[in-house]
Amino acid sequence: VFRLVQQAGVKVVLDGQGADEMLGGYASTVPFFLLEQKAKQRHLLALRESWQWARLQDKSFASQVPYPGLKRILGAFAPSGQNTPAAEKPWIDPAFTTRHAGQSAYVEALAPEPFGADAHFSNVLHRFFFRTNLPALLRFEDRNSMAFSVEARVPVLDHRLVEYAFALPSQFKIREGYTK
Repeated sequence: VFRLVQQAGVKVVLDGQGADEMLGGYASTVPFFLLEQKAKQRHLLALRESWQWARLQDKSFASQVPYPGLKRILGAFAPSGQNTPAAEKPWIDPAFTTRHAGQSAYVEALAPEPFGADAHFSNVLHRFFFRTNLPALLRFEDRNSMAFSVEARVPVLDHRLVEYAFALPSQFKIREGYTK
């Protein structure tokens, strides 16, 4: 892309990096949003949003609802094989985690909870924005753009917009099953 930009004689481009990370634009953040609503006792909102999200993603409600008991009950009524939720298992072997405790940048990145223990969604957005996803994306973008002498600007990362977005309540970032 930056080669084509350079060949077109463009010296500066605008990029939207950061919007997904601060506003919950990734599908992987939705379960954290639902857990946060549940933890903050916003049960009707959690159920409504899990219903809307499931509908938009063409998944069963049972596979998206953040209440294990309700998930099992709804799963019992689902037609066989229709989006039945997989058994939840850790994707890193617990023995490996124990053996390498204190040596993992991944585990270290998961630790901070600047918005409190119940703010699952807000904390994951903070982690994506400041510790994992966005720093890596910006590093790649800078290297790739500079390799072709193109200046890439990221107006979404203006500190006033970032401060505003992180001050917004989580329910303003996902609504009726739609993210960002």
